[in-house]
Amino acid sequence: MGLLDFLSEIFDGNSSRENKTYIDENGYRRFSDSDKLVSRWIVEKKLGRRLNQDEEVHHRDRNKLNNRPGNLEALTPEEHNREHGLPDDYNLDYDNDLDDYDDDF
Repeated sequence: MGLLDFLSEIFDGNSSRENKTYIDENGYRRFSDSDKLVSRWIVEKKLGRRLNQDEEVHHRDRNKLNNRPGNLEALTPEEHNREHGLPDDYNLDYDNDLDDYDDDF
């Protein structure tokens, strides 16, 4: 098992470290100490860089709690909308709070 798979298991809630994360009002897992989306953090680790503000994380199986690296991909808002059958200019109003993430990725 690789590091990212191990981390995704932890943050899927399959570990005693589950208390370091919580599920927000939209059904996404976030870190308790920073409110950062776990899915964004895992994709940043997977890509080896921070995501840009105009990148969104798509859960391929549409399960918001499946944060395994193979299930996540970074998309532009337009690409993400197309994956969900929405017009390119539709705003899903994701709460990414990107300006609050000063931590290392």
